[in-house]
Amino acid sequence: MKMMEKPGAVRVGIIGLGGIARTHLEQCRAMGDHVILQAAAEADAGRRRQVCSEYGITHCYDDGISMMDQEELDGVIICVPPFLREPLIRCAVEKGIGVLCEKPLATGLEEGRRILDICRAHPEVPVLLNFKMRQGGNFQRAKQWMDKEAGRPTAILARYALVTDPDIWAPPRWFWDIKASGGLLIENAGHMIDYIMWIAGKADMIWGYTKQKSIASLPEDYMRKSQTEDHAVIVMEHEGGCTTTFVNTICYPGNRDGSIEIATSRGYFLEISECVRLRIRKGEEILAEYEEEPYGIGDGYTLKQFIEVLKGGEKGWAATAEDGYLALEAAVRARESARTGNWVHIREKG
Repeated sequence: MKMMEKPGAVRVGIIGLGGIARTHLEQCRAMGDHVILQAAAEADAGRRRQVCSEYGITHCYDDGISMMDQEELDGVIICVPPFLREPLIRCAVEKGIGVLCEKPLATGLEEGRRILDICRAHPEVPVLLNFKMRQGGNFQRAKQWMDKEAGRPTAILARYALVTDPDIWAPPRWFWDIKASGGLLIENAGHMIDYIMWIAGKADMIWGYTKQKSIASLPEDYMRKSQTEDHAVIVMEHEGGCTTTFVNTICYPGNRDGSIEIATSRGYFLEISECVRLRIRKGEEILAEYEEEPYGIGDGYTLKQFIEVLKGGEKGWAATAEDGYLALEAAVRARESARTGNWVHIREKG
């Protein structure tokens, strides 16, 4: 891939104009002259007209492949449901177009491996995954504290709750179809799984428990026989010796989002509550406290790093396709463990 001159604007196309796409569109707009929103693709004609008109996008297509065939693009942002991503990633990478893709990388390991193989075959083309925990200021601060002073994680307790309150946000309809989304463990848990393996290292063994509980904020989806688990507990043994216990659920009302507690090798304790508050202590002494706005997580970090990479810069802490595959693999193995009741070796050979 030929990287553009650093001062120039990056030509970006976006594929899929559903809910998450608006976040990327707003972030592109906020970046001003650094980004040219050159083209968009969306199968729903009404949505395509509305969103393209709202954001002043004049090159509009009904599918992403046609868009990439006809436009000269530096990068694409892929926001379609997970089961539709593989051919789009393949097309972009083979054309030398950089990719920023929503997580998960795929809905299963076979599909994920094919995507990873095409990315490995074209290492010059950047492919980044939009895992939001890496983007949050407090999650990054916690990582910095561990790298510089607090030491490596020895034990982690984490929780991540998918918001299902229609007054705040509700999952798209395809989420409840496990073939389309991969289900809760693949589509949602990956955010926290990725962060945990980023700070604690790859997992070697995993144990999982899943259940479809009777609690539901969106009963109409359950009336249509949702196929995904909506509550999961995962225990991971990491190669570096850390043990993680992680709860992922749809069963909490309101906006509970993510929390994590981390004990470290140098006696520090780092605690992030609801994504927005970070407290660092050693023994009973509080060393630092930070607080963010409730919806400040992300702030376009991955998009900014994507644009930086397209200009020839570094990706920073943004996740790659390799990271996306690791999170996918962990989620699949956790579901396998839940089905068999046994611990599962998480790592594939090769």
